[in-house]
Amino acid sequence: MLRSVVRDLEVKADAFAAILQILGMVPRNSGGMTPDLAWSIDRYLIDTKEKDAPDSAEELPPHLCDYL
Repeated sequence: MLRSVVRDLEVKADAFAAILQILGMVPRNSGGMTPDLAWSIDRYLIDTKEKDAPDSAEELPPHLCDYL
């Protein structure tokens, strides 16, 4: 009797393992947006440049000007 129970549970365990494998391949929503690292660095550079800039500041590079 126990062998038949184990045989039935083995089939269910294999199906469960297959479902877990499929779920691992499906993209999931992260639950929220994380800040882009490159944008954070650029924003930090812009903010510190504005704080430390003299009155006659030089122009920012074009890729940094997009974030202002």
